Amino acid sequence: MNEVVKGLKDGKMAVGMFVALDYVWSKVKEDRTVEKAVFLDEVWQLIGASSNELAAEYVLDIFKIIRGYGGLAVCAPQDLSDVMTLKDGKYGRGIINACKTKVVLNLENDEAKKVQELLHLSEAKRMKIVHFERGKGMISTNSNNLTLEFKASQLEKDLIITDRKDLKELKERLARFGGGAYGKR
Repeated sequence: MNEVVKGLKDGKMAVGMFVALDYVWSKVKEDRTVEKAVFLDEVWQLIGASSNELAAEYVLDIFKIIRGYGGLAVCAPQDLSDVMTLKDGKYGRGIINACKTKVVLNLENDEAKKVQELLHLSEAKRMKIVHFERGKGMISTNSNNLTLEFKASQLEKDLIITDRKDLKELKERLARFGGGAYGKR
């Protein structure tokens, strides 16, 4: 479904995302006994300045009630200000407040100040966030904040790399070993 939505242009992306999300949400609600997860990429298109309140309210409702359907919702904005523009941040703040667990990675100072305010962090915690190196972050849950290091397996690294040099090395490794540890089916 992601590839279909990616192909939409000229302001139709948000509409396509909304239609796709509506379909996914109806599937989530079908069976409360099955665990499920909804990942919302580019969520700013639905709750940001260029969106509308109906779409933003729909997304916020999902984050508020998905646990009751045996699920979880995940969004990972790269720029917090993108999700804090519609109605003075009502929807972005609502999503953050509805999420029991938040993962915070390295942020620029302005973004870290927003997170500090939203999560009621100390100045020392804010400065840690600004200085996190790649692979380090903070998990915040129930007003507890834990700084930690994320270690990815080789498979996880291979699945998420975007750096052109790393992708070239992966391509060469796969050609040389034919899938290697991942195997072929």
